[in-house]
Amino acid sequence: MRVTSSTLYDAFQINLNDIQARRTKADLQLSTGKQIVNLEDNPIDVVDVKKFTAKINQSDSYQSILEQSTKELFAVDDQLRSIADVVQLTREKATESLQLGVQQNIPVLASYIKGFLGDAINQANTDFNGHFLLSGTKTTKDSLDKTDETKTELPFEIVEGTPDATNPSGLKVVFKGNNQDRIINKDPKTSEVINIKANDAFGGSGTQVFQTIIDVYNILQFNKNGVMRGQEDKLDKSEQDKINTLQQTLGNQFDEINRVTAKNGVKINRIDSINAQMNSEQIRLKDFRSNLEDTNVAKVSMDLKREETLLNYTLQVGSRISQNSLFDFLR
Repeated sequence: MRVTSSTLYDAFQINLNDIQARRTKADLQLSTGKQIVNLEDNPIDVVDVKKFTAKINQSDSYQSILEQSTKELFAVDDQLRSIADVVQLTREKATESLQLGVQQNIPVLASYIKGFLGDAINQANTDFNGHFLLSGTKTTKDSLDKTDETKTELPFEIVEGTPDATNPSGLKVVFKGNNQDRIINKDPKTSEVINIKANDAFGGSGTQVFQTIIDVYNILQFNKNGVMRGQEDKLDKSEQDKINTLQQTLGNQFDEINRVTAKNGVKINRIDSINAQMNSEQIRLKDFRSNLEDTNVAKVSMDLKREETLLNYTLQVGSRISQNSLFDFLR
């Protein structure tokens, strides 16, 4: 058998390369925190890690939708409560107009109620993150159904039309949205209606409660002849009966807005519950993925130390081999 220095160097080089490869891998595992640094390390685990990552990313997407929807529903809750307060205040002023002691202040009460109408419309037009909340699927300015009589780019607008016997002020509220459902995907299999529709909250096609406020204003501001009242112009019996009927209607509308607000609260609770379940699922998926791909720091640190020791020893052996000649092997 022929012995050459190349034979010894080849074995030394192979051993040195193996040690350096193991050391480099251990160093990468510590620096990245990942157990799998190359596909060939564990192909089966790599596939499983990718599956878990895909599920986690999908869940993150749904959770983002749920969190945004929860914020939106809280904004709707604030709107509805504010509008309900305006309806209640209007009812109180309407009831106050029936008291004999304030008959001389009827026009003043009318001005209050007109202001309440403006407040209610402002609340109904509140937007959230650039889209309107109570206008159905027409949530942007460009999507609204504008008409020649409207001037603003808002879903609800007070328009002053031609006065007549039934509407001496000519005021009316135009709704430029629609009463369709907006739906979100809660998860890959189920969906949820996220919006409160104007017709559910305000009655009619979405403006009935505002029309009731206008009706109260018309009676308090104008007499039977359509002429604006003076300070001493009192309500007659028929006008008082109409006001009494309207304040009862306002009471019913107040109750309906509160019912819809409670329904909105149920949506919030349901979405919060789903979001909590997804959080638990996310933690479970991340734990599974972590078990597959995260580095066992203690073990890898020991492996790295061992490989460094082996590397130093191998280099020492290599230095001695390089000093030997063929005569050393023949002795």
